[in-house]
Amino acid sequence: MRNDTDTNEPTKVPQAQLGSQHTIPIAPTAPAEDQVRADSGKRTNGEQETAQELAREFRWVEFAQLMVNGVLAIIGVIALCIYYGQLPQMKKATEATGIAAGAARDSADFASDALDESKREFRTDHRPFMRAEARSALANGQMLAKVGETYQIFIAVDIYSAGRSPAFHVINTPSVIICGPAAEAKSKAKNFVPKYLVDEGTNVIFTGVTVATGTFRALTENEYKMVMDEKWSIYVLGSVKYEDMFGRDVTYQTDYCFRYRPTGMPFADCPFSHGVR
Repeated sequence: MRNDTDTNEPTKVPQAQLGSQHTIPIAPTAPAEDQVRADSGKRTNGEQETAQELAREFRWVEFAQLMVNGVLAIIGVIALCIYYGQLPQMKKATEATGIAAGAARDSADFASDALDESKREFRTDHRPFMRAEARSALANGQMLAKVGETYQIFIAVDIYSAGRSPAFHVINTPSVIICGPAAEAKSKAKNFVPKYLVDEGTNVIFTGVTVATGTFRALTENEYKMVMDEKWSIYVLGSVKYEDMFGRDVTYQTDYCFRYRPTGMPFADCPFSHGVR
């Protein structure tokens, strides 16, 4: 038997009553939990794919850098091998260059020395030579002449140039007479030191000059006999300095010494004279 008051039966609301009521807004329903989980999963998958793509790109860049570094390392090794192979040749070339430079330097030094030697030889061959000759100062040729009760010495010395070139800045000493016992006169002549009257000669071409001879006291009759017997000796000494035309860095000197001989040749050279220097 049906119960009119059964609660399971829905209550019918009259249509008029429904139309007279206000419409109640219905809030949007929240997404279902499964849908939210699905969307979250999609976002996570997208982020993972992006991260994987970036990781792949970074690995490619790292691989490319490794390749480039490897190529550079291989090139460096090859360059080192080439340099190492060329190093002995470079050393040999350097040594050869040093040897060549040393040879060139030696050759230049040799050429310079040869040129200097050639200049010296030419200068020596063409240098002036001053000569001295003793003679009588009298026209009759007498060396010893009697004047009153005594005897006077009349000896003159001529100096002239005998070289291939003229002499310049010529300075000469007066001739000095040394007379006395043979041994004493020889010792004085041997230790003779020339004394020049001036310090500077004239800058003219020298052709020749007769040197004034210093005076010596008159000899007595007995001293004259001693000279003629060669127990006494008479020496005539002097010196002359001069330069050549090539410069003033070299000074030449001619020392002369003559010993009077009463017989034979009138004069003999002194063995201890320096001669031409």
